Amino acid sequence: MSAASFAEEVPLEASSPFEMRIDLGKHVPETDVKSALKTGDVGFLAQDGMLHVIDRRDRFLRIGYQRTSCSEIEDALRRLGRLTEVAALPVTKRGGDDSLLVVLAHSDVKGAPLRDLLVRHFPSVRDPRFVRRPHLPRTGSGKIAYAQLLAEFGS
Repeated sequence: MSAASFAEEVPLEASSPFEMRIDLGKHVPETDVKSALKTGDVGFLAQDGMLHVIDRRDRFLRIGYQRTSCSEIEDALRRLGRLTEVAALPVTKRGGDDSLLVVLAHSDVKGAPLRDLLVRHFPSVRDPRFVRRPHLPRTGSGKIAYAQLLAEFGS
């Protein structure tokens, strides 16, 4: 897929997956994508013309042939598990499949009901691991510091 400057249209067909690239103000030929800044965002262009960003490329849980967005898992836990602060992270294991790490903050919800909820709504998630913290670490811009959580709990 070729990158385009902000003034140009990006040719995408409806429902085609994409990875965003920013070309820093100049046209980047498809053969020279090394000079483009890859944002790492993954999404699709809907038939109504709306661009939907699903998640970051490195935040997909890979189990077998299934790819599940960790943002989607977090949304389900917030909505169905009545959680306010939650972070879901893929932890890569040797031999291929990822495992799911769920970090909970400010919650007294037990792990068993959450595990049941995840298995019911995300069948590919087999054995999620739950850990608790008093609060989720944040970056300077207020986003969850996923790298810090992986460094702390990822092994």
